[in-house]
Amino acid sequence: MGRVTVFQLQIFKLLIVMLRFCTWNMRGAMYGTSYFQSILEKSDICLLTEHWLNKSNISFLENFDSRFDTVYSIGMNCSSYTKGSGGTAILVRKSPGYKIYNLNLKNDRICGIKLCSNEYQDICVLCVLLPSTNYTQEVYLKYLDDLCKYYDMYCEDNVTLIGGDFNIDITNQNISGKAVNYIEFLKDRNLCPAPLKQGCLGPMYTFRSKDDNIRTLLDYVCIPEFISNDIPFLKSQKGDPSYHNYKLHKREFRKHKRQAEKQWQEEKYEEIKSAAELDIEQFYKRVRRMRKPSSSINKLIYNGNVATDDVNVCEMWSDYFHDLYSDNGDSDNLFDTNFFKKIKDFIQTYIDSNDNCVIPYLERKITIDEVSEQLRSLKCGKAPGPDYLCNEHLLYGGKAILTYVCKLYDIILKTEYIPLCFRHGIIITLYKGNNKDKSSPNNYRAVTLTSQLIESKSGLIIEHLADDTTLLSSSKNGLQILLNIVHEYAQRWRLKYNALKSKFLLFSPKKYMQKPDYVFSFGDATILMNATVTYAGTLLDCSRRTFGRTDMTCKKLKRKLHSLYNIGVNPNGMSPVANTVIWKRVILPCALYACELWGHLNSTEIGMLEQAQRYFTRFILCFDKRSPNDSCISNLGLWTIEGLIDKFKILFLGRLCRASVTTTHKQLFNLRLGQIFSEDLARNHQ
Repeated sequence: MGRVTVFQLQIFKLLIVMLRFCTWNMRGAMYGTSYFQSILEKSDICLLTEHWLNKSNISFLENFDSRFDTVYSIGMNCSSYTKGSGGTAILVRKSPGYKIYNLNLKNDRICGIKLCSNEYQDICVLCVLLPSTNYTQEVYLKYLDDLCKYYDMYCEDNVTLIGGDFNIDITNQNISGKAVNYIEFLKDRNLCPAPLKQGCLGPMYTFRSKDDNIRTLLDYVCIPEFISNDIPFLKSQKGDPSYHNYKLHKREFRKHKRQAEKQWQEEKYEEIKSAAELDIEQFYKRVRRMRKPSSSINKLIYNGNVATDDVNVCEMWSDYFHDLYSDNGDSDNLFDTNFFKKIKDFIQTYIDSNDNCVIPYLERKITIDEVSEQLRSLKCGKAPGPDYLCNEHLLYGGKAILTYVCKLYDIILKTEYIPLCFRHGIIITLYKGNNKDKSSPNNYRAVTLTSQLIESKSGLIIEHLADDTTLLSSSKNGLQILLNIVHEYAQRWRLKYNALKSKFLLFSPKKYMQKPDYVFSFGDATILMNATVTYAGTLLDCSRRTFGRTDMTCKKLKRKLHSLYNIGVNPNGMSPVANTVIWKRVILPCALYACELWGHLNSTEIGMLEQAQRYFTRFILCFDKRSPNDSCISNLGLWTIEGLIDKFKILFLGRLCRASVTTTHKQLFNLRLGQIFSEDLARNHQ
């Protein structure tokens, strides 16, 4: 509950005017604006604790009343996208006789100001929010030591006052270790808590529970003893009718707020359940909307330089992409210049010898039907390029749009010129994940947003591109020959392969325990042998051990389950039936990806996978960990993991048998099947 302590302080020989101090534990600055305004009317200096604001909405306090200047601190781990917690602030009424300075204390629980005047002694005011009983004594003493350091720093030259929420009751007979340290702090520095000053009418408590059974004095304003006799008036706002009216309306507001949040949650849960049953793409879209956005990077390191603010980070990204996409003058060493010159001369000779040098496919006119067919393949909800032209403009623009787009494409082909605006793009960086260093630009994937018009035109000419290459060979020399062919092709057609990302695995029969240490070359680079490689989301182990893959799958099942906790996949969120649908449609297919190729799993691995599924059932149904296994699975109607993997294998075999004989995977399947049959025949003849 919010609590307010107000006292008036008149310091003779130091100040002419009366200063009215107020300390208030707000528990959310957005909830009691009308009452907050009434407090400011009666105060000259207002000390606020627990305003719950973050960097994006702290301006609420700064702009709340133009008659006050604001100094604040923001709670720890409060980004611009998350709900704030904790926090302190000081609002000081602007006065022509005093200058207000921010002490700029680097602390999430303490802030301070300094009032300077040419006629009177300077005053420092510190606002503090010490940790509550949820924190250990070590954490409490750490912030108390910070407060001691700040007070000792400013009390020598200034009259220094401390106020706020100390989260400790020194009036209680059973004094804790925290209270002992706080009392020692007051005695060592001759400070007097204003609510406990003798002869002063003060509040008996500043906090009470909802049932009014617990009443404690947690808020204090500590002043030096030499001016403690100058406090003529001290009171708690608990007995103020306006305070009770404020608390009543706040309670009613939060009740309606909780009801609205519950209704909104139920609607979102129903949408997520329907999407999980019908459309996985829509499911992930809704999940991303409900998740809190990840914090942006605040530091970037490149070439030994460090950028921390937004401007420098953008400039460093510019330098990184400039270096990445620049030629650097080494193209002659990387590529086959003779072949390049030969092709260039051949094209020029062909053009010179033919007056009407044409390529029929490129000289033909693009029809409206072709443009319409290509535009229909565009997806809605995609980000536009620099021209702010969205896919929806082209999809729903009608026949007039198709006509002009068709003419534009014809002019581009005829003039052999692409407009400059089509060659501009906006680069968006996406973090690659896997706990990689976020401060390194190499751990981000660049996505360039270009004009949708040029992307649609490219689709009319180029349909498919692929950049992955997989080489298979039964011998060392054969694989080296294949690598030489790929390198020669890349040199000729000016393609770049990253040899550092290339992996080599050697599969051999189990009887060969010690494998040779082969080293392959790709141009000037070398490719070393690896024991394991994750390719297309599947862990490949040259020793054909499967325990590591199974262990990774079990961890992935639990990690995927807990990643969906905030969107309702938990006992207090959606129903067990809805959570089971998400488990079967989303979590299991993701974790068991490519299980059709796993081969035989031993009993230990099967037990690990079954245990991971039983963990889900007990978690969702709130069962005890010693509950029977059969009841866990049968209550939700789940298959065993072993049966589910067998089902996926049979379905995969059916797709292989129905595949066309011209496809690569069908040819490999037939080859391997023939090898197995020939081995069985040879074994039977022996």
